[in-house]
Amino acid sequence: MNEPPSNLDSLSEDRPGLTRSDQNVLIGLMLFVLACSGLHLYQLKSGGGWIERKRLESRKLEFQIEINEAGWIEWMQLESVGEVMGRRIVEDREIRGPFLSIDDVDRVSGIGPATMAKIRPHLRCRDCNSHEP
Repeated sequence: MNEPPSNLDSLSEDRPGLTRSDQNVLIGLMLFVLACSGLHLYQLKSGGGWIERKRLESRKLEFQIEINEAGWIEWMQLESVGEVMGRRIVEDREIRGPFLSIDDVDRVSGIGPATMAKIRPHLRCRDCNSHEP
């Protein structure tokens, strides 16, 4: 039958592996990748400095509603006024008539001094002077 070879050199010739030319190609590819990586790193380091971000100065957006025309959805946009309060304000205006001044908004049940202080900067009344009490 098959006897094991007595010479170890013949064993190395039959083993699968990389030939000398395969090794040279692999070394060449590795050197190419290393050179490309080095070139890329060099371009990153020498190509630019810090990126400066320019931002617009912040500004406060002002939102005002016309108290005798705004619907409940507009009222809801104000801090401390939810859907229920917004609907209550509009209902009060429809039943009792237009507000005569910005301070007149506090006639609505649930709007006290704290709520008025929060929403007052966002209220305007274009025609409050034209209403008669």
